[in-house]
Amino acid sequence: MTIAHDNTRSVWIIDDDQSIRWVLERALTRAEFSVTVFETASSALSRYKRILPSERPQLILTDIRMPGISGFELLKQIKNVDPKQPVVIMTAYSDLDTTVQGYQQGAFEYLPKPFDIDKAIELVTRGCESNSRNLTSYANDVSDNDIIGDSLPIKNLYRQMAKISTLSSNLLITGEHGTGKTLVANTIHLNRTKKDATLIAINTSSATTKNDVIEIFMSIKQHSNTTVLLKNIDLLPTESQNYLTQTLTRYRQDNQASTLCVIATTTVNLFDLTQQDKFNQSLYHQLNEITLTLPPLRERQDDVPMLINHYLNRFGDELNEDAKSIEVDAMAFLKQHEWSGNVNQLKNVCRSISISAESNIGLESLPSELFQTQRAALSLFGDNNISDWEYQLNIWAMRSLSAGHQNILSDANSRLEKRLLECALQITRGRKHEAAKLLGWGRNTLTRKLQLLEKN
Repeated sequence: MTIAHDNTRSVWIIDDDQSIRWVLERALTRAEFSVTVFETASSALSRYKRILPSERPQLILTDIRMPGISGFELLKQIKNVDPKQPVVIMTAYSDLDTTVQGYQQGAFEYLPKPFDIDKAIELVTRGCESNSRNLTSYANDVSDNDIIGDSLPIKNLYRQMAKISTLSSNLLITGEHGTGKTLVANTIHLNRTKKDATLIAINTSSATTKNDVIEIFMSIKQHSNTTVLLKNIDLLPTESQNYLTQTLTRYRQDNQASTLCVIATTTVNLFDLTQQDKFNQSLYHQLNEITLTLPPLRERQDDVPMLINHYLNRFGDELNEDAKSIEVDAMAFLKQHEWSGNVNQLKNVCRSISISAESNIGLESLPSELFQTQRAALSLFGDNNISDWEYQLNIWAMRSLSAGHQNILSDANSRLEKRLLECALQITRGRKHEAAKLLGWGRNTLTRKLQLLEKN
């Protein structure tokens, strides 16, 4: 086994075929990589678990079929230690179906055998200098940027962000409210530009006039490397759109486009707006050099428990107390929730939970809004003007049904009769005959109901 002494551009090669190890080690060393080779996956995994995070390789290149631990099992265990560790799997063409499975499990890329050595070097170079650098920074920034998750949609997002970070193209980020468009934009900016790069952000949901846009681009001329972040670009007034189009065209004609990057965010389909003549078509095409669409939280439900635990720990630290724990039934409900407000809504729910008096949060302790906004709410029947008591009844019913309770109609009737009877007796100061009249019962019925309540 050859041990690398420099972690910069470091690569681990794992293959039981000595000739493959020799060829790759020699070629990558000549390409100025620091190479460590392993004959078995178990020896590589043992070393990986012992070293510090700073000593981990930039890229792991592993065969699939090996004695003992397979490449897939190695990939799985490596991802358990560091979900963002880039791993390239080597496989014969006959294993392509299996390779797709490995790719979905988190492999950065695959290298088919037999391989062209130049293409292998190109892949490793791309993995080290692009994916590894950017994904490592994303992993380090997770706690700050809240780009959290391990589902397939979020893994694909990391992969796209890594590739976009190597390009200087304009970028259009689309997604529903609360999906993290600004966070993604900031992260891409930090990873695609130089240390002294300038980020100028403007929220066009405010009244953004042509003069505002002129002022922004006047300040850009003072910087050699600038990113302009235009939030809610669909709300930019027509006059400002026209000026921005002319300015970007002029930058391109003057060969200044490489010093300027525009990242725009939107929650609507800009192409549809162009077809309705509500958005400048030329500006759309200039911004849409690359489009990145962020997945809504309901499409990555497997990330919900990770996000909840992250925010509960954060708010627990802020309150200087232990983080709240979520009971199994409550977590199951939260995982299936629709989250119309996406991650922002989830964060606010976790903030509310964190100030609860209970240490263990069950369904009954979850905020009422979660039950009112589900599709099974009373609005399903077209009744949007419900009274306060109906609103509270709806919340109770949603909680009960979500917890798997049955026969809730009988339970609701019993509770309703008890509360109405108590109120009627309070109003009549205990006079049963008058209370019965208020409730529309006969005196005998009221007496029987009272006897049942006393037994229970």
